[in-house]
Amino acid sequence: MGMRNYFSKMTNKDLFWLFVSVLFGFVISYLLMRPYIVNPNGSMYAIGGDAWTIYYNFSYHICHGIGSHLEAMAYPTGEYIYLTDAEGAFATLFQWISHHIIDLCPYSVGLIHGLNISFLVLAFMVMYFLLRALGVSNILSAFFGPLVILLSPQMLRFGGHFGLAYPFLIPLTMLWIIRKTKVGVFEKRDVLFGLTLLFFTFNNPYLGFSAAAIGIASSLFWFISNRKNYKTALLLFAIPALAIAIVFLNFKFNDPYSDRINLQWGFFYFNSELKGYLYPQGSLLGNLIKGLFEKPPSVEFEAMQNIGLASVLLWLFWFIYKVKNLKKPTLPLIFKIFLGASILIFLYSSAIIFSPFPRDWVENVLGFLLMFKASARLSWSLYFVLSIGGVLILNYWYNAIQNKIGKFFLVGIFFSLWIIELKSYIFPRFDHPAYENQFSISKNSEIQSILDQYHIDKSQYQAILALPKMMLTSDKFMSQLHWNTQYFSMRYSLVSGIPMISEILSRTPVSVSIRGIGLLSNPLIKKPFVNELDPKRNILIVLGKDHSLGDGEKYLLQQSDTIYDEKNYMLLSLKPQDINDTLSINYAKSQYLNHPIDSRNYIYNGFDNEGSDIVRYGNGARIFDKGKHIVLDTILPFSDTLELEFSCWTHIDNKKYSIGDWTLIVLDEQNKEKASYFISTRDSADIQGNWIRSNHRFHFKKGDRIRAIFNGKQSFIIDDLLLRPVDNEVIISDDSNYSFLYNGYLIEK
Repeated sequence: MGMRNYFSKMTNKDLFWLFVSVLFGFVISYLLMRPYIVNPNGSMYAIGGDAWTIYYNFSYHICHGIGSHLEAMAYPTGEYIYLTDAEGAFATLFQWISHHIIDLCPYSVGLIHGLNISFLVLAFMVMYFLLRALGVSNILSAFFGPLVILLSPQMLRFGGHFGLAYPFLIPLTMLWIIRKTKVGVFEKRDVLFGLTLLFFTFNNPYLGFSAAAIGIASSLFWFISNRKNYKTALLLFAIPALAIAIVFLNFKFNDPYSDRINLQWGFFYFNSELKGYLYPQGSLLGNLIKGLFEKPPSVEFEAMQNIGLASVLLWLFWFIYKVKNLKKPTLPLIFKIFLGASILIFLYSSAIIFSPFPRDWVENVLGFLLMFKASARLSWSLYFVLSIGGVLILNYWYNAIQNKIGKFFLVGIFFSLWIIELKSYIFPRFDHPAYENQFSISKNSEIQSILDQYHIDKSQYQAILALPKMMLTSDKFMSQLHWNTQYFSMRYSLVSGIPMISEILSRTPVSVSIRGIGLLSNPLIKKPFVNELDPKRNILIVLGKDHSLGDGEKYLLQQSDTIYDEKNYMLLSLKPQDINDTLSINYAKSQYLNHPIDSRNYIYNGFDNEGSDIVRYGNGARIFDKGKHIVLDTILPFSDTLELEFSCWTHIDNKKYSIGDWTLIVLDEQNKEKASYFISTRDSADIQGNWIRSNHRFHFKKGDRIRAIFNGKQSFIIDDLLLRPVDNEVIISDDSNYSFLYNGYLIEK
């Protein structure tokens, strides 16, 4: 299969088929995203979840931001916008324009949609050029190029992670590689390509890394096949590597926090999978498997990189054909280099390359090379290479067939399969009514009227606190995402310009989460975060109704003054000095003074005889290796049927993923299991210092046996295990300590 030198002046024929390609792709895009094309600023894909958060962060930064500092969340320190999902490069650019040239704040949502759609059209153009450069005919390039783009994994991000929804960058990198292998020298346009790659890597590192990876890996395979032409290989390596190095060093030196989790928990959980390319749910092959076996295939979302039935068949037929015709023309050398490079990237992103070695060893040795939560995204290049390969194979047979009817029949079959695949796999993901833009001028005026009526302004309030707990995303801590809490808190924040203490950010630093969640802890826990707040300005609480609240959240509401009460939410005002519950803490102190010796109607283990340099209370704490460990297994000594509370504290670190969970098993006198309770430590809001409390209440009968099992994915330290009747106050004191334990909570004497 020959390649043409497609870097000379374009002919009228090329321009015509390029126009046809863009028009064809745009028509399908219009069918998919009509509301966002007709009126990009009038609609939203979602008004909750990730999409809503990105809309908010992007808009807040344009309206109220300063430089690259995202103030919208994690008050008072905020975040480095390039380390979030807020499309940092575009948001920062538009922020500058909005503050210095023209106000873009009312059009922020439209800017997101306009960017995605504009670069989708660019992707059609780039793919047409790429296929032509690989020797594909005009007509096949014009019609199959858009199909490759529209089936790409980036299309699945149009309704959520908008910074990932730019399918032009990987094909552009491949086109640039072809150019370099032809001319072999540095050109001025290489600077433009490098800056483009750099910009989109800052905008969303996953997209930039996946594009740069194909360049870096291709340089290796090009060098192997052309060792004398090492300068070209060096050029292919240098520009993508430089873009990645600049971004990496920028993050390294400008990250405002030093305690982001060193190893990201998702690398071995959100891998690329071969089945994700062949038969993910919704694909034609996936539907066929579901019909034959009455069980739908299960593929994790990040691994869904469906190349489609048409490409699968074309590769299968090509393999059979090549087995019988080894000396026939083959695929172009540069395509083979792309294939080898993308397979190498797949072996990394699927973790197959690490499978011969113990996972702990791999994590400890490779460290930062595993810092990708959604590692499957790094192998997006394999989708493009396999799909483009399908078009190349089709083009070979298209040229080999002399009969025009045969050509039409061949192309018609695979064109129809591709269209049906789009209809089955992509179209359903856009098949829902568009939501009205909730950040429009009219919608914002609704919020502004309430702010004006109740005299709520930025000078009065330093921050917004969303309740129930809204702290995402981290593998250490987790919150249930309540729609009315998220929806109303972000609307009020955007309109008022008041930043949020609550946060939904990617890769949240441990210290930031500890600070914010700790504010919602039990009233017996003193909150040092209060010292970071402005004592002269209140906190605006946005409470989403009809959700359960923890003890600490209930206390904050009791200390607050109601401003506005509506059926779905409330607005309340909280003074910073009222956050710490001195009455509860003083009550615990009085109980300690009046009852220094407890009746021992409880089970307590402070692990004082076990060695640990990190101790919560007493002289020791228990260290666990990863895995399951039985910590407590005993017949309950209580004489009556009671409600008991189990609690234990786990040390929080930032060295590795996970926080550890508990399983409580209640067995009867015959040692048969009566009940089992799972305790998710990540859900806890009780944080004291660098310790988080796991707890659960349950009923028992005399003679029951309790077994407490701790399960962690890394080594952990636990301390102060307590099992007590709910109605009993338990005081544990060590005369040599400046604190005592009241029901497991640490209180200063």
